[in-house]
Amino acid sequence: MKWLIWKEYRLNRLILIVGAVLLIAPHAIALYFAWRGIGPPANGVASPLAANLLISGGYSLVISQLMLAFLGGHAIACERADRSAEFLAYLPVSRARILAAKLTLPLFWAALIWTANLLILRLVIAELPLPGKRVEEQVWLMLSLTALTGLVFFSVGWLLSSMLESPTFSICGALIAPLLIVMAGIPLDWMNILHRAELWYLFTCLALAPACFIAGTWYYLRRVEP
Repeated sequence: MKWLIWKEYRLNRLILIVGAVLLIAPHAIALYFAWRGIGPPANGVASPLAANLLISGGYSLVISQLMLAFLGGHAIACERADRSAEFLAYLPVSRARILAAKLTLPLFWAALIWTANLLILRLVIAELPLPGKRVEEQVWLMLSLTALTGLVFFSVGWLLSSMLESPTFSICGALIAPLLIVMAGIPLDWMNILHRAELWYLFTCLALAPACFIAGTWYYLRRVEP
């Protein structure tokens, strides 16, 4: 099992490096701005560091979700692109173990970005109390929408990767999936069918992500390589 996880790491090493930069860079910039006194001014309640970290935490959390589209779209199709899928099919290892190894990196990445950024946001919000219950609800809504967007990124990429031989097409399809959901809701909003557009996006993502992941997993387990 360890060699399968190591193989997945080698295949996705560049994606993980870019993801690490996207995760860390906003916080490094926030620390530099706080050190130089750049950014939101202190208001007597919060320090410049807390104000900058509040912005960097949200920014880092949002852009890091993009890497889930790359990990999902690259997971299976990349092995067909470099012809290693044929070799792997002849090895005495079950598809279930291969599948488990492929899910290790995305799960680790998701846990890392959420744990790190939520910890930072929690420490900052403790110094910056939210002004009212309405604002707190909006914060939780934005966190939910961000999490579901990342889930859609990965699940759509996973489905396309299980079916296609080009990771580029899989990744591109995953990246535009949330945009298509938003665009599909615009006509409904114009016709006054939707009272809250964010709920349309939320429930559509809740339905689409599990469906795509289950369909992609089913197709991968049944497909004969090459």
